[in-house]
Formats: sequence, C-alpha cells, structure tokens
Amino acid sequence: CELATALRIPRVLIPPHPGVLSALGMVLCNVVKDTSQTVMLPANEVDGETLWRLFDRLFERARGELRAEGFSGEEITLLPALDMRYVGQSYELRVDAFLVANTEELVSSFHRLHQQRFSYASEDEPVEIVNLRVKAVGQTAQVRFPYREPGSLHPKAAPVGYKPVHFADREPPHAARPAPTALYERDGLEPGNMVVGPAILFQLDTTTIIPPDWAARVDGWGNLVVEQQ
Repeated sequence: CELATALRIPRVLIPPHPGVLSALGMVLCNVVKDTSQTVMLPANEVDGETLWRLFDRLFERARGELRAEGFSGEEITLLPALDMRYVGQSYELRVDAFLVANTEELVSSFHRLHQQRFSYASEDEPVEIVNLRVKAVGQTAQVRFPYREPGSLHPKAAPVGYKPVHFADREPPHAARPAPTALYERDGLEPGNMVVGPAILFQLDTTTIIPPDWAARVDGWGNLVVEQQ
C-alpha cells in the first residue's frame, strides 16, 4: 500500500495466497519448448515440400521433449516460424509459418512484416531463410477457481484482537504514537467482508498490512481489494 501511495495508485489487489503466487503460476502455466535449426537457404530456391521436411525433424524433436514430460499428442501444439531477412541484412524478422503451405506465401508475409516494422519493403531484393524455429506448447489442465457470492461486510469469524503498532509513514503529531491496530486471521474472512485499516492479516504464507486510511474488501474469489479511503 505504501508503494501504491508513492506511485499514486488508488487500488491494490492481494490474491488469496500471495506468498506462493509465483509458484502457483509455474504449476498452472503451459510448458513451452523452443527448438531451432540454422539453414541459411535462399527463399526462392526452396520449395514447400523441402521446407516442411526440414521442419519435420524439429517437430519430432519438440514432440519428444514434451512426451518425456508426460504430455500426450492431443495436448501438444506445434507453432513453426522462420527467421528471414533480405540478403546482406544483419538482422532477421520472425515470420509465423503456421498454416502456410509454400515459400511464396512466406516471402510475401516477410515483405508485409518488414513494411509494418520499418515502413518500407524491397520486394525485388532476394530473401533468405536464416533459421527454422518450432515452439512446442504442452497444454496443462485449466483450473477454475471457485467464486462465492459476497455476503456480510462484518468479518465476524476473523478478528483475533488488537495491538498498538507504529506506522512509519504517519505524519506528526500521530507519528510518535502507536495506532490501535486490529488483528485478523485471513482464513476466517468471507467474500464481502470489509477490513478497515490500520489492520494486520495473518495467514500461513504471508502477512498483509492494511495501513491507516486504507480499507480492504474481500471479493468473490477471495482476493483482497485494498483502496485508499
């Protein structure tokens, strides 16, 4: 909340388990494997059949890596792309090759992308394919978090007492005096409950401070929506 005040942000969202939020994201996100192969091929000398034979090797490698992590064929999505450039350039643009049948379409896509990125395209200049790339995505199970309709404002089950607490950002004459601060067990809060600062919320993975002049409301997913009063 103090950081939000410094940045003039009026609202803060604190998820149900802040201390393990990053770990939860790692568990729930898709698994992605990137494979690539440098080919340095003139685009006008490569037909679609040759290009997709080269891609097949990358497809098999990418599938094998995801299968080794337990993903089945239906859970795997393969996204091919090429790094392409005009001959003589020192940088490439990545061109998506998904659902593209031949190199003519890829070269046209490269020209359009170059126009978008640099405001010009040299359609008479030769184009070369530098790298083939495949992004393999292993789809993890999608989790739906339960929603509960908000109820009473009063957190009857959560209070555990009061304690005098010094808040460093308080201005004189209050800075020298501790503020009576309500203590809550966060697990006892229900959707719709309102906690007015100063308050301290305890839970297994973290401690949340609601400073003076802030108040927290519990939404239907158990998040704390903290706003300046």
